Amino acid sequence: MFLRPLSFACLMLFIGSTSHALTLQEALASAEKIDPQVQSALANSDAARAGIQVARSKLLPLVQGVGSYGRTNQTSNQVDPNYGLYSQKYVNSTPNSQVYLKQAIFHAADWVGLSASELQNEYGLFKLAGAYGDLWLRVSVAWFDLIAAQETLDIQTAAEQSMQVVAYQAQRALDAGLGTKDSALEAKAQLAFTRSNAIEAKLNLAARQKSFESLTGIDGQTVLKSNLNFSKKYKALPGNAKLFIDKTNTVAPEILAVKMAEEIRRLQLKQARLGSYPTVDLYGSYQQTQNYNINQIGLGVISSQAAVQVTIPFYSGGLYEGQERQAAAYLESASADIRATELKLLTAIQTYWATQEAQIDRAEAVQEMVSSGQEVVNAYRMGVAAGVKSWSDVANAEVILTRRRVDQVNAISGLLKAQAQLLSNLPVNDEVWYRWLNALSFEIKKKSP
Repeated sequence: MFLRPLSFACLMLFIGSTSHALTLQEALASAEKIDPQVQSALANSDAARAGIQVARSKLLPLVQGVGSYGRTNQTSNQVDPNYGLYSQKYVNSTPNSQVYLKQAIFHAADWVGLSASELQNEYGLFKLAGAYGDLWLRVSVAWFDLIAAQETLDIQTAAEQSMQVVAYQAQRALDAGLGTKDSALEAKAQLAFTRSNAIEAKLNLAARQKSFESLTGIDGQTVLKSNLNFSKKYKALPGNAKLFIDKTNTVAPEILAVKMAEEIRRLQLKQARLGSYPTVDLYGSYQQTQNYNINQIGLGVISSQAAVQVTIPFYSGGLYEGQERQAAAYLESASADIRATELKLLTAIQTYWATQEAQIDRAEAVQEMVSSGQEVVNAYRMGVAAGVKSWSDVANAEVILTRRRVDQVNAISGLLKAQAQLLSNLPVNDEVWYRWLNALSFEIKKKSP
């Protein structure tokens, strides 16, 4: 009930067109097909489903047929006083067929085992839903890291180009006797600094690209061709932390899985206690035998039998007692897992909800700082022309503006990753996930020819 892999919704995967911007939904759809954790959870779910059939078979009739055919060649020798020694050969054939039936009448432990197997199947579905949620989180984080790395490289590259102009102008001013040596040296130093930042950003982008490729199977170069850019929109998830916690406690696959595990352990404890109870079985058989030896030609025997068997365990060497103690300990552990999981999710949601709100405030503040920083750069450039500012002042202002732009990218990326962390606690077919995915807005930069 939690499983609606995105690959069913996104049938057309972005292959390589530069006119199409790869969406996060398409990245998720591609990752679902190759992720080993999802594949493992799918296999475990199939195994749990098959376990129901195995448990049910212990309560259904067991019918077996047995057939056999025997053939004996026999030679007898006899001495006759009148005729001497003579021999005679005989061939004996013995076909046999039997049908055997066993039906469990009273197996209390097996009935409880069947119920536990059905719950185990539900547990497998919850774990599978959790695997999808974890995958969506990992892909979302890799996606935002890749876009942030790309945007950071664009910012650092633009800053390097701008700083080259500043350094050139500072050197020209020095050569013309209009500038100072320290201003020219400062501009060169800032150029070297911005160039090193651009190189670092390029290396970081390559690492993010490899990580994204291994996770989704999509060529990172293909993603880079789309030239995505963050939209300047900041919006919190609907509701508040308390409402989100309440919803998580109701629908989170991780919570439902540990609660289901407790129910399974409770049934297993009951099954262990019923293991020492008597069992009752019905047996029946039908047998047909035909004898074709020389002394009993055509002799056939048909027999049928029905019986009720009662099995009462008297001594098992401590087997049932040990199983009961073991099941009781597992139940206690499962109950503790519920409390631990609820506490972990509570702490995580409170933390990431606060992070979300803080990153929104930070992104809005940095946006204002970027705007003011750009104004400072423009004013300093005009000041150079008026003779009241130096090119080193422009260089320092450019560095500050670049840092603020990178901070803005990191703030938006941090906000979106915090929201992905929150959403990973919900099943992936929850409407909140899809509203969030559809609300993500990325602008496609147009490359200059």
